[in-house]
Amino acid sequence: MSNSYGLLEKTTEKLGALGSRQNPLQESKSTNIGSSPAPAIGGNIDAIALVKELNKEYFQRLEKVRAEFQAALGEREKKYNMDLLKLRMSILRSFQLPDDIMKELTQDVDPEHFDEAGILF
Repeated sequence: MSNSYGLLEKTTEKLGALGSRQNPLQESKSTNIGSSPAPAIGGNIDAIALVKELNKEYFQRLEKVRAEFQAALGEREKKYNMDLLKLRMSILRSFQLPDDIMKELTQDVDPEHFDEAGILF
């Protein structure tokens, strides 16, 4: 939560600095009746730069969180698959089949996973 607060505080400070800046183009008025004042060109450029900087920081943080999530998900999926393999082997063993038939029924399993799951024939 502190990371989000730091980004919010930084944004607020920068926006405050932009708002307090005097821009001569912003103060000029058009002579036409009913028309709006001229746009603040300098302020817009600063705001665009700020938004680009904040977007860059946001997407860097998003990528970091995404990578952490994918790593955690990968570990959880690996554990889940290992638990399923152990359950499958337990069920197959309950039938007390010969080893050659057990090997045939588990051909789809990578042999290195047998070691991880503690499965021996």
